[in-house]
Amino acid sequence: MKICFKCAMKLPLSDFYVHKGMADGHLNKCKNCAKKDIIKNRCDKIDYYREYDRDRSKNNPKRVTAHLEASKRYTRRHPERRAARGRAANMVLKGIISPEVCGCGSINTEIHHVTYEGSDENDIMWLCKICHEAWHKKYGDNNP
Repeated sequence: MKICFKCAMKLPLSDFYVHKGMADGHLNKCKNCAKKDIIKNRCDKIDYYREYDRDRSKNNPKRVTAHLEASKRYTRRHPERRAARGRAANMVLKGIISPEVCGCGSINTEIHHVTYEGSDENDIMWLCKICHEAWHKKYGDNNP
């Protein structure tokens, strides 16, 4: 348990962001207070953040060029993955498949390809971003 210096509530450590610089390894402000401060800061400096967002947006020619070059390199290295992504996107558009809930219960899911050669709904799994990353950390590109 820890006391938030902003709201003075005693909360479990899970309600505080991890921060290596703090003595107990957690920020002294609870997650709710931290989020409120971030929102307030953005509202107070909205013109600055709008300009910042525009500068780093896709309209920035340097970012567009870098993105296109990276996309071309990826396609050259992994043509089978690019094709599998296209097949899956077409299945979603045609209504053959639709997003499903991840095994952890999350509804924000993405497609994991069991094999890149397959072209039907049995060759994909719907996983949330966290579970998808965990899958690849555990199995790499190999599927059990």
